Amino acid sequence: MSHAKKIIQNQKVTTTFDFDQVQSISAQKVVADQFSNKQLPVIGYIVIPSVHIQLPIFKGLSNEVLLYGAGTTSPTQVMGKRNYGLASHRMFDESLLFTPLDHVKVGEKIYLTDLANVYIYESISNEKVSPNRVDVLDEVPDTTLVRLITCGEMSGETRWVVQGKLIQTIAYNQASAKVLAVFQRS
Repeated sequence: MSHAKKIIQNQKVTTTFDFDQVQSISAQKVVADQFSNKQLPVIGYIVIPSVHIQLPIFKGLSNEVLLYGAGTTSPTQVMGKRNYGLASHRMFDESLLFTPLDHVKVGEKIYLTDLANVYIYESISNEKVSPNRVDVLDEVPDTTLVRLITCGEMSGETRWVVQGKLIQTIAYNQASAKVLAVFQRS
């Protein structure tokens, strides 16, 4: 089965979207999850070249998902349409998962793909908020945004939220080599 067909199949998987069930990470949890050999539903990829974020996007918010990539925050969201939220863990190693989000500057590019299209966003804000600021996920009328969320520190007392506005959608099979190159592992 092609990667594109697998992504379409994975978009139909039933999973959890409950932020409250997400737990703090520990070395034991990482090791246990790696040995669980669980198949996670990949539905796309996110790349932020300026801060070297390059992760798979999984459907849902399970602990396993957040340990391996970015998870979607709502069962009804569609990549490239309206509000698209993604969350991932913060790690001690500042190069892993969404830990580099605090270094994203306004105007930098955020790339998402579902292998049908490439969605290019431009970051419009980066802020640290309290965990009860759920309004950062609210729909904004007539705007297509990506919202990226991680803990502000390992203890989870705050959250970093980066927002990007959609500036271009390109059919994957018509994207230039330069655009597709951002998805190549560095």
